[in-house]
Amino acid sequence: MSLKTPGRTPPKTSTRGRCLEIAKVSDPQAQRQLAQECAQKDCSVRELQARVKKFLAHPTDGALEAQKPLKELPLFQFTWKKDAELLIRARYSAEKPLDRYFEELRTALEAFLTKPVKSGRAPAAPGAVAVPEEVPVAA
Repeated sequence: MSLKTPGRTPPKTSTRGRCLEIAKVSDPQAQRQLAQECAQKDCSVRELQARVKKFLAHPTDGALEAQKPLKELPLFQFTWKKDAELLIRARYSAEKPLDRYFEELRTALEAFLTKPVKSGRAPAAPGAVAVPEEVPVAA
């Protein structure tokens, strides 16, 4: 008994093979996108394998963030610039009271200023201790 439908060409390869390929992608949104593209373009398993391999090598559309854990950014970063200028980068959340935030800033700055400077970097001021280029401080 044949399951062929007149006027309809059978699929190029198995649905199971396509599902296995799509399952290699950990991001559900990217899986849906690949499945939709595969259905629209009637991709074979080999074509889908190539797309999945390329996607896993270079994820796009936010999938990179979904597959790799985000690096925790420090609350404060200190960097020496030319002529003994100190650049301070800071993150602030309104959830934290300002007095606690400024206390953490003061503590981080003191820790930064007490560390020795890498060679070739400018000290903070006359009489100040040399410091490294950047010192991350946990939030």
